Amino acid sequence: MSDDRRVGVGRVLGVLAVVMIAVSCGQSGDEEGEQASPPVTTDAGPTSERQRLYIDADTVECVGEIPQQCLVVATSPDSDGEFFYDSIEGFDHVAGTRYVIEVEVIEVTDAPADTSAVRYQLIDIVDARPGDTIDPSPPLANTQWKLTSPADLAGDDITIEFSADQLSGSAGCNDYEARDRKSVV
Repeated sequence: MSDDRRVGVGRVLGVLAVVMIAVSCGQSGDEEGEQASPPVTTDAGPTSERQRLYIDADTVECVGEIPQQCLVVATSPDSDGEFFYDSIEGFDHVAGTRYVIEVEVIEVTDAPADTSAVRYQLIDIVDARPGDTIDPSPPLANTQWKLTSPADLAGDDITIEFSADQLSGSAGCNDYEARDRKSVV
């Protein structure tokens, strides 16, 4: 074996020996009757925090595990609300009322995979007042729409017009019309 190769093998063996010594020094042995102490664990219970929530006046249809009615909740008065799929213990939402509430957000330990890892508990209703309700279906009657995008179709004069019980329009090369027995409104 060449001298260069012996030096390389010697370095590898030296590094290996240092790593093995360092690893073995970090372990507690029972050579002298000592037993390794178990890791220290504390059961402080679930963590929690207070949070202020801003709740819209109306619930909306949403789909989580199943179709349901969701609150629309924001975490600041200036932010957009998001669908809130959980429940808030001790809170009953009244349609048409906007709320500002304080909740305790409590970590759920060992939560099943398909459930929330937190639960919400009402602490206080800070404010409750009538709010603007969401009109779930703005009227389409007496409106006219024209396709403006994508540009390659916009030149074909594609339109749709809604009346109280009918829709009609042009698809560029063909006209169309449909009637609704209930109403388009």
